[in-house]
Amino acid sequence: MNILNKKIKKMNIILNPFYIVKPDQGRVLLIEKESVRIDPNGGDEGYNSFIHPVFAIILNCMDGSNIDQSILEAAEILNLDKELVLNFVNKLINNDERLELDYDSVKYVFPKKCFITSNEEIVKRKKINLEELIFEKLDLRNKRHHTPTDITLMLNTICATDCFYCYADRRVKMNCKIPFDRIKELIKEAHSFNARSFNVMGGEFFLYKQWKDLLFELKKYNFSPYISTKVPISEEDIIVLKEMKIVDLQVSLDTLIPFNLIDILNVKSDYFEKIKNTLLTLEKYNLKVVIHTIINSKNDNVEDLRSVYAFVKELSNLKNWRIDLAESSLYHSNNFEIFKPNKEKLNALYNFVKEIKDIQVNYDSLKPKEKKSFNVTERLNDFKNRSVCSANYSHLFILPDGQVTTCEEFYWHPNFIVGNVLNQTILEIWNSDKCKYLALIPQEEIPTESPCSVCNDYIDCRSFEQICFRDTMKAYGKEKWYYPDVRCPKSLLTEETLRV
Repeated sequence: MNILNKKIKKMNIILNPFYIVKPDQGRVLLIEKESVRIDPNGGDEGYNSFIHPVFAIILNCMDGSNIDQSILEAAEILNLDKELVLNFVNKLINNDERLELDYDSVKYVFPKKCFITSNEEIVKRKKINLEELIFEKLDLRNKRHHTPTDITLMLNTICATDCFYCYADRRVKMNCKIPFDRIKELIKEAHSFNARSFNVMGGEFFLYKQWKDLLFELKKYNFSPYISTKVPISEEDIIVLKEMKIVDLQVSLDTLIPFNLIDILNVKSDYFEKIKNTLLTLEKYNLKVVIHTIINSKNDNVEDLRSVYAFVKELSNLKNWRIDLAESSLYHSNNFEIFKPNKEKLNALYNFVKEIKDIQVNYDSLKPKEKKSFNVTERLNDFKNRSVCSANYSHLFILPDGQVTTCEEFYWHPNFIVGNVLNQTILEIWNSDKCKYLALIPQEEIPTESPCSVCNDYIDCRSFEQICFRDTMKAYGKEKWYYPDVRCPKSLLTEETLRV
């Protein structure tokens, strides 16, 4: 007797396109498809977990085909009763909350809206080869990815603007020194081990002379880079982007009050009209845009935000408007007081933006921070529940000269250079002694001035969520990278500092 009724049999089912399955040697990662884009359909943003290969095989079978066919295929591969597979799948069809399931005494968490169904035909998802989901030995620990999930290539450190709040290391001005043929090899290698993304950035992306060839190569291997720019783009180049089916473009726009914009970016007076024309031309060709605004001491007032809103709300191709705050940097920490936004003014900005309903605005950075009583117990719980830092956990960063570091803000910091793609493969670097060393530095090598050197929780702390070396160096200085994470209860920071 067929366990599916006639109504269900007509439905097609697919793993939500917001998620992807990535084999990871002994286990499988279930993660967001996009590490940087925001899902407009309510996907489980921030979800990142590992699952048992049995679950992965079931998810892999849900490719947009008829539900009866997909259930039968999974049951036959796993030699399971169809009803068991159906019961599992039913729990994850358009589920509004994350679901926790036990299997072989291990708890697995599945994301919201894991499966999507439709009575209409669904565009099918390409399946992973079954052999990649079958392992001789399972390794279900929550730890560093066996292969990098995300790779970023910095093409240059040259910019079209000179933003006074820029966090970058401006001491080095460099064009890309990696031969294009080598870049092509790196993209192909990333695809071979199922990397989720191969992103590209600057400096300024459009100042890389071979940017068109690069985009073609990335699209060839199904990578969809998130391109961010501040440079005005010609109509000819916008047509090229449209023809290449680039899904979106992030354009930085801090204000549309002419004097303020020119002052913030240190550009010529014609920049104002050129960037407006770029946005209007992008609308003409219906190339989706994300507008990104950085709040600093020169635009931290409602008039500046209103000037941007009045313009972008009329754009029919607008995906969303992202608003972030200027941040301190490892490279000009003494100047942060000059360009950081005024706290009192941020409340007015928040009150203005939260009333906007006709476009999507992402403004979490403007929300007033709750003042917490940072006693030891609360800080410990907060620290244990911290998000995972992706640097050297799932992500590698390639510099314009081919050297590789673990975080984009480290640049050429000597302690974090882990290899060079000019003479090493990505996987050779990822599995190098230096990467493994930084992933779990032997405690006896931590200088005694750091509380980490004698902490009884050191191994647990560094083996799973790890710490954020970037924030540590911002707090203590670039030479104190071995100090505790700033959120750690044993941090040397004061309670008042942590409330800021």
